[in-house]
Amino acid sequence: MVRHPALVWTAYLLAWVACGWFGWQRFHHARHEFDDPNRADGCSGYVQIDFAGQWVMGRLFAADGRHLYHRDRQRELVRQAFSPADADALMGWFVGEDSPAGDGIGGPLYPPVHGLLYSPLARLDPLAAYRLFQALSFGFAAFAGLAISRATGGRLWLPVAVVGVLTIPGGRGGFDLGQNHMLTLAVLAGGWWAMAAGRWTLGGTVWGLLALKPTWAIAFLPVPLVMGQWRASAAMCGAAGGLILATLPAVGVAGWLDWLTVGRRASEVYAVNSNWVSFSRDLFGLPRRLLIDFAVPETERGSRLAAGLGWGLWAVVVTGTAVVYRSQKDRRPAGLAAGFLLLGAYLGCYRFMYYDAALAALPIGLMLADRRCWRWVPVGLAACLYLYENWLIHYSPELCLARGGIEPHGHRLISLGGERLALTLTTGTTTDRYAVGSTAGRLFTLAGNYRYAWDTAFLLALWVWAGWRLRSRPAEGVEGGPDVGRPHQRLADQHG
Repeated sequence: MVRHPALVWTAYLLAWVACGWFGWQRFHHARHEFDDPNRADGCSGYVQIDFAGQWVMGRLFAADGRHLYHRDRQRELVRQAFSPADADALMGWFVGEDSPAGDGIGGPLYPPVHGLLYSPLARLDPLAAYRLFQALSFGFAAFAGLAISRATGGRLWLPVAVVGVLTIPGGRGGFDLGQNHMLTLAVLAGGWWAMAAGRWTLGGTVWGLLALKPTWAIAFLPVPLVMGQWRASAAMCGAAGGLILATLPAVGVAGWLDWLTVGRRASEVYAVNSNWVSFSRDLFGLPRRLLIDFAVPETERGSRLAAGLGWGLWAVVVTGTAVVYRSQKDRRPAGLAAGFLLLGAYLGCYRFMYYDAALAALPIGLMLADRRCWRWVPVGLAACLYLYENWLIHYSPELCLARGGIEPHGHRLISLGGERLALTLTTGTTTDRYAVGSTAGRLFTLAGNYRYAWDTAFLLALWVWAGWRLRSRPAEGVEGGPDVGRPHQRLADQHG
């Protein structure tokens, strides 16, 4: 029962104000993050591999899909679409190396399905496509918030769900770079919305679109199986298989074999490259950060201990998720048990980067619709997760330690080891990279805050708490906390 309807309506309106403000702030930041007055086009965002790699996949799929992963054909295309300097940088970022015979295999990591889905967008020139996709990403974010709210039966307000999506870790960086994180989240949340409504076949079909990013398809395929919903699993496999078949006329079987070759090479680099390890958010990256010596050449960085610990942690999370969830009598697709299941699937993804942390918005939203999560520990962990992305990301641990206090990013002079160094930073950038130059002119690169996997640590802690809570008190109620539903619903219940 709602005791103070005026307060509820006030909070509801304030939630919409916050939704509008965060939407505008994120959109403005994405539009101007990569402004570059030194470039003729005024923007360097579309030439980063994050978007340019996707654009190349779409354009080459439509133009010459049989050579989708041939570096010589890729180089020809990027030289036509980008400046010589940008083209060379882009080819350097792609996986693989050129071959004297012209048959080198490499490129972006995306599968042919990605090229199929992006081919309409890639008909535009790269800058126009980049701007359009940034705008579309905010539409995907709004849809994802709607789907999360509806999946909870409205117990999580729509504006609160949208704000949660906009401000989730990785969200800002993905918007800025034109990444596909919000498209992936929209597919995931939309499919779950259908499943929550009992439309398992439709939900599984929507999840089949995760073939766009196969690592996520593999991670979430077991979810319907654990729930005992075989129709959803079959529909997911059928939809994904249909997309794969749709690519064959353009790329053939050889194109998929080339993609597997690129994937194998990328996995080898992913496990030892300092940038990829630092920007990764999967469980395997946690021990790698601690045990790999990045001062030695990449060929010497292999660590069996790091690999073993990574697989052990992954096995604990995946197995523990299935066992705990199957022990629950209430397996409705909303609430703590559902959120725990999806969070376990998220953490069980084999490989993903910081911008894909946005997918955690779905399990967090489902959990917050359950009164068992209205406790200090889960609320505190969720608060830390969002504070990290929206406040602490602007502070550097290196600077804080060097100065002996909290130091936000900015243009300043600092002293390290008694040597005065000129520090140049750009406040609030996506990459948060900066250099410290000594009086002798030497340069040192210090890691930005996206290199720290605090979001994975907080989510792993939340998973541990949820599993303990479900095992210790499995029969407790699953309704939302007080006044968390839509105001008009709650007031109708009160007076009806």
